[in-house]
Amino acid sequence: MKNIHIEHLEDGIFEPGGIKNVLSVLRNFKKCNVTRKYDGETSIVCGRDPENKNFFLGTKSVFNTRTPIRCYSTKDINKYYSDNKKLRDDLKVLFDLLRTLNLKTVLQGDLLCCPNTIKTSLVDINEYICLQPNTIVYLLDKNSLAYQYIVAGACCIAFHTEYKGNSWNNLKCQFLSKKSIRSNNSVYIPEIAIVNKIEKNISPDKTILELVNTRVIDNLFSDKYRLREYVKRYINTGIRRNNLNYSIPLLTEYISTDYANQIRELKTDKGKLRKSGECEKLIELIRYNAERLFNLFSLHNNIVKCKTEIMKSLDETNSSEMQTYFLTEGKLESTSHEGYVASYKDSVYKLVDRCEFSRRNFQQDK
Repeated sequence: MKNIHIEHLEDGIFEPGGIKNVLSVLRNFKKCNVTRKYDGETSIVCGRDPENKNFFLGTKSVFNTRTPIRCYSTKDINKYYSDNKKLRDDLKVLFDLLRTLNLKTVLQGDLLCCPNTIKTSLVDINEYICLQPNTIVYLLDKNSLAYQYIVAGACCIAFHTEYKGNSWNNLKCQFLSKKSIRSNNSVYIPEIAIVNKIEKNISPDKTILELVNTRVIDNLFSDKYRLREYVKRYINTGIRRNNLNYSIPLLTEYISTDYANQIRELKTDKGKLRKSGECEKLIELIRYNAERLFNLFSLHNNIVKCKTEIMKSLDETNSSEMQTYFLTEGKLESTSHEGYVASYKDSVYKLVDRCEFSRRNFQQDK
């Protein structure tokens, strides 16, 4: 398993077998391995190549099936990233810094800063380092360990996943529950481990669960329909608009509009007719299962409430040396960290306040 994409906890119910997995994570949350999620700029993958044993550096594209992009030198970085100056320059700086870790396995983490991207600023008279790799602004007090490392020229990467194996095809993924890799003068690695003090069982409302037929839902969201794709896109649209009142009529309207745009781009009548038929079948499927989907949306909202309760508890019992803010119209607005990643057995989900964080992330992407 490669950590290329981690699903939102509440959206996990749209995956095959997802309802069972999500409920298992919630009901056994006190047994979950929980780590802090950082709002990094780029996902960095580096370490010792399991096959040729050489140091390499790259992004998630190192896991590409057909054309993996793994850089074993700065020449490789220039070759593969010639059209992306910012990423190319960052990777060239990181190459020499990360090599000093002498890694024996493969690590993946979120890049928070390179020595050439940090800023020092005055906030409330005290000197801070200001990092903004993505949406969240991280402020590091001059008395913090992170400040001392970064001012001295270290990069900052929050490593969260380790891969072990003797070939790229059999790498096994393990989510780091503690800082197993130590910082050095070239690389500062912030703590990701979280103290999980949640003891009580957490579960959605029983009356809602009784209305959801897991077998039927799994069939509806199987690969033979595009329903899963459209439901997720529809939910993200609601988050962008800060409207979480999901409904079947609005879902069908969203799908009809999207298909109409696709049909408008087609050149042949045959293609338009085929695409129109796809739309009609999907809309018919939704209308036939309207009550089931309504109950599923209710479960989705109920899981969001459970997630919010969990995140509040984790926020209260875990502190961080990095202060977190949003930059709104030139002013810093205090916020919490991006969220958490929880894993239990083979199930892994991210817990993020999407109404707050994801909506701002969507807005920033405009």
